[in-house]
Amino acid sequence: MRRILWAALAVLLSASACLAQDASSGATAATRSLSPADMLKRTHDQTDAMAARLAKDGGPSEDWLLLARSYLQFREFDKAKDAARQAISRKPKDIEARMVLAEAQIAGTSHAGRLPDDFVATMREVLDIDPTNGSSLYYVGLAESEAGHSSQARELWGKLLASLPADDPRRVDLNKRLEALPQ
Repeated sequence: MRRILWAALAVLLSASACLAQDASSGATAATRSLSPADMLKRTHDQTDAMAARLAKDGGPSEDWLLLARSYLQFREFDKAKDAARQAISRKPKDIEARMVLAEAQIAGTSHAGRLPDDFVATMREVLDIDPTNGSSLYYVGLAESEAGHSSQARELWGKLLASLPADDPRRVDLNKRLEALPQ
């Protein structure tokens, strides 16, 4: 709930046009007295209004990314994916938008021991743009391991391991995964 309220605050702060109208009508003081449930509903309504505005007028990648994050907080994963894709279409090399898309792809499924194909494809896109991205190195390595491609998994995880500080606790998990790979 707290995470959703923080997202709600972000949406409220970003929707400056809506806030300016509210302030002129005296609604700003009323906003501060809303219950958490009312604040959540208002934020969801503002998120939907932002989506309608962006669908009509377009808008910059950053606005679409904010919309995608807002929908993630509301656990509306299909809408989050759509908004993230809009952000990517406006900034094709944007890693941040792809990471939000990947989060929606993995959160919106029950992958039951296997990574979703669309998630892996997005992580591969991130890796193509930034070959040092730690998350993509890990998850693409995991996908390669799941597919039985030990040498590819070993190469990706080796790169990730080399980039981590010596005292990073993730090194333990990575070393275990590397040791478990068949030769």
